Amino acid sequence: MSSSTKEKEAFPSLGDGFRIVWRHTKPFKSQVVLLIVLGVISAVANGSVPYISGKFFDSLIQVSQGTNEAYAGFAMWAVLLGLWAVIQFAANGVDWVMDRTRRDVDAKVHFSIQTNGFLHLFRLPVAFHKGAHINGVLQKMSQASWRIAAIVRTIIQIAPQFLSVVIGIALAASINTL
Repeated sequence: MSSSTKEKEAFPSLGDGFRIVWRHTKPFKSQVVLLIVLGVISAVANGSVPYISGKFFDSLIQVSQGTNEAYAGFAMWAVLLGLWAVIQFAANGVDWVMDRTRRDVDAKVHFSIQTNGFLHLFRLPVAFHKGAHINGVLQKMSQASWRIAAIVRTIIQIAPQFLSVVIGIALAASINTL
């Protein structure tokens, strides 16, 4: 066997990795979909806060210069301050729900992998257990469950933050396009 064939067998492709992670998260599909929806809501809310803050300070500058805008009888700065408070409250609430749901999915993925691993070990013939170092097998199974759960946790945490940055950059670019 050539060394490149051995390397391909030793390291699965990125697509194989995503399929493995998906296989283990698929039983919790409804919670993963909920996390995706909440992540988008959180990203939009957190990404729009700098834009609203900028508009708030612009309205304060206009008040100091004597040009006072009003919206439905309220000063524009008061409307923007209220909007900022509502968005912050909503974003913090969504982030809290996301954190609780993410922890639940994380634990379920971890324990599901270990449970399925133990069930598989119990179904193996006695001949396997005579020749295998069971401690090494259990250690590999435990490491795999922790790693897959860590991958799911990292993706769930980073994706909304990345989307929030993209939204913030898009809003900033829309302020003063060239």
